[in-house]
Amino acid sequence: MNTLLASAFVGFLLVCNEISYSVGAGESCEIAGMQIAAGQQKKDPKSCTVYKCVNQNNRIVLDTLTCAKQILKDRCRETRGPVDAPFPDCCPTTLCIGNQWN
Repeated sequence: MNTLLASAFVGFLLVCNEISYSVGAGESCEIAGMQIAAGQQKKDPKSCTVYKCVNQNNRIVLDTLTCAKQILKDRCRETRGPVDAPFPDCCPTTLCIGNQWN
């Protein structure tokens, strides 16, 4: 019985330890005047960019997602998305004469 209780207690401690690592123990990233807690993400209100603060192997890393630069084909044009739309809806789309995705 004591072994079972000890095993349950150790399991509980391991789960609590994992939760504290995944939530981040107060770590955060700062960019463009924004503070982002580890494990969280924020969209830059001035651009179509999402920043994600990540704890990778006890290192705080800032992942950045932004729209890819597109190379336009003939008879196509880029139409910008609204900057206040959620990512990736704020990214530009390509419109072509004849059909949308040429």
